[in-house]
Amino acid sequence: MPQKTPLFRFLLPISGLICLFFYQCGPDEQSQTERASREINALALRQDNEPAQTAEQSAEKQTTQTIQKTGIDSTPRLQWGDWKVFVEPIQGAFSAAENTHIRVYHQQKLVYDTRTGSQELKLGLVPLRVQMGDTVYVKDLDEDGAPELIVAHWTGGVHCCFYWDILHLKPIKDDSIRVTTIFGNHSIPALHYDSKTDKPYFEIYDGVFAYWNASFAESPQPKVFLSFQKGELLADKERMKRLKPSNQEIRERSAMVKQEMEAIYQSVAAEGASQSQFNHYRLPPELWGLMLDLIYSGHHKEADKLLEELWDAKKYAGRASFKKAFEEQLTESIYYKQLKD
Repeated sequence: MPQKTPLFRFLLPISGLICLFFYQCGPDEQSQTERASREINALALRQDNEPAQTAEQSAEKQTTQTIQKTGIDSTPRLQWGDWKVFVEPIQGAFSAAENTHIRVYHQQKLVYDTRTGSQELKLGLVPLRVQMGDTVYVKDLDEDGAPELIVAHWTGGVHCCFYWDILHLKPIKDDSIRVTTIFGNHSIPALHYDSKTDKPYFEIYDGVFAYWNASFAESPQPKVFLSFQKGELLADKERMKRLKPSNQEIRERSAMVKQEMEAIYQSVAAEGASQSQFNHYRLPPELWGLMLDLIYSGHHKEADKLLEELWDAKKYAGRASFKKAFEEQLTESIYYKQLKD
């Protein structure tokens, strides 16, 4: 059967998004406090009410005063070492659960603020592990000995745009914070763990062909896996090789494309139009959908060969111009560039 991107993945209702993040789940302030008390992980995430050292009390007071001036709750939502994360619904937003102000401080210095810049919706912290009723929001994802925190963003469109900021809680030279961004665009990024190694990897759908000679619902969007490789988040080529369609699936999908192309050709002939009007603007999106599935799983030459088999250039005009336009669009993808290297 054709591998089509589930439409619900891009058209999740706001009510569904609300359930993705922790700050929406408590019916009242007390239940949220109780939930927060369980959010402890192996990186020794401690509660803010632990007794502080005398030397730390002055710094704590200064940080609290700084934060209070901004109008934000002075109690950190999460704390790990010198890092403190404050989370607060923005008053007057369309929904407090969907527009959350998040600030991250390192040694009293503000290093990350979701209110800076645009007015887009901030969905909140992304759970990094949910097990036995305990939710963890801080975890070492790139194996550098320091944890990461993920903040989800949504620009507010019907099915666009979604992206995640991965905050590396490890100060860099100028005492700022390094942020790795996953651009899901039309798809909400997802975090998974390998069933054998337990190593994390991310899943998105590449929307570079969205609306390309087709409606959004018909537009093929190939799946992409990402993983940290030597500290950098890149396309996971080895994992993506597993996405190659089976030979049987390729045969079945090819047969459907051939049938649709012949029907389009007959329609063009019946209209009395010239053969030159049989071009990629009238082709079934499944044609390049199958090609993309082969290319993104590491089989570009096989995709080229398939195009020649499905598109008889002697019968149907326009194959060369289609291939040129397809290749040009493909190079717009940041993930395809990584797969080529």
